[in-house]
Amino acid sequence: MQYLIIITRLNLSWPDVITRMASALSAVTGIATLTFPGVSLPRQLLLLLLVAITILYPALAHVSLSSFACRKLDTGAGPYPETQQATWRYGYWLSDMNQECYLGTHLSFYAPLGAVCVFVFCIAPPLGILIFLFLKRGKLEEPKTRAVYGYLYHRYRQPFFYFESVKQLQVLMLVIVNVFANAIYQSQQALLLLCVLLCIGIVNMSCRALRAKLLMLLEYLSLMVLALSITLGLFFVTGGEGSSTVGLSNQAAEDAVAAIILALNSGLILAFVVSRK
Repeated sequence: MQYLIIITRLNLSWPDVITRMASALSAVTGIATLTFPGVSLPRQLLLLLLVAITILYPALAHVSLSSFACRKLDTGAGPYPETQQATWRYGYWLSDMNQECYLGTHLSFYAPLGAVCVFVFCIAPPLGILIFLFLKRGKLEEPKTRAVYGYLYHRYRQPFFYFESVKQLQVLMLVIVNVFANAIYQSQQALLLLCVLLCIGIVNMSCRALRAKLLMLLEYLSLMVLALSITLGLFFVTGGEGSSTVGLSNQAAEDAVAAIILALNSGLILAFVVSRK
């Protein structure tokens, strides 16, 4: 909606119905305050691109990396190896389990397309923001620069003006785990995600890049609550491949662990609400 309003402000011959709709939405959302009359059109489009990339980065990275997400189905082992037909050594594409990875259409179309998308949507955004802020590092405190690009660096301390690119790399790590961990066991998925969350927490607390101490504390608490939730969730992981039993002995224990997880996350939400006051 907001992008539509910004685009309709370009000097083009839009139909009357689109102009009236954009004016109404602009009055309701107040999006007109996000445009800068003193900023040229290319700079406004660059700002729009930066905002869109920041918001859509996790989804774009997930779709790009999904082009290479494969899983092996049959290993040829077990009591009836002659009945196992899905034994392609590179596995099968998770987006289409009938398609062998790096063979046929996947090799000729989806893999090259995925490679381009990984560079454009996964590597280029954090690298581009880093280079952009590095080139602007001498003008970061100027009022015009802060008004237009301040959302990229103003919340971080001066020595860590580039930390937004680090944040995007942290998001990329989580997306990589989310995409490729489907090929391993559930317990290993949880442990891998737990390792990534702990590494992110260590980096954030070691650098202390955020200006606001309260925001830094809330960010750390959210990471720790996620880590504790994953750790407690390991109690619900099946005992092994093909097993239907859970790791807890009775229903009461399951309910207790679930209640602890809910209490932790509810407490975190309450902390966010109280901190706003």
